[in-house]
Amino acid sequence: MKLWKLFLILLFTPLLAEEKAPETPPPAVEEKVVVPPAVHETTESYEAAFIKTIVVLVGLLVLIILTIWMFKKISHGRLKTFNVLKSVKILEKRPLSPKSMLYLIEVGGKQVLIAESQLDVRQITTLDYLEKDENL
Repeated sequence: MKLWKLFLILLFTPLLAEEKAPETPPPAVEEKVVVPPAVHETTESYEAAFIKTIVVLVGLLVLIILTIWMFKKISHGRLKTFNVLKSVKILEKRPLSPKSMLYLIEVGGKQVLIAESQLDVRQITTLDYLEKDENL
């Protein structure tokens, strides 16, 4: 309860203080006439504006391309570390059509070929004889 009272006192103390009126009147304000600048001073040439626009456009394109490249590098590294740390590894994947894929995965030291479509995922065969080619 004491804390609330202290808080309220500190909150309303500036509101209760009286402001003193200044003893001297403020100096007279001189009116200044603002003259608008000439039209040719306010606008740039069209060539300069066009060049600035092109430079900004090229800069944005470079920034977008750089960002996409960085995301690809980061995601590629994550997929490789993700594959190394797990017992089920995706060795290769190939699209058969826009709606179906063919995967070669490794599970428990055996390579399994599976097909994925919109309707199901099927095991095609188990491949014990394929080895990873270290030269690639």
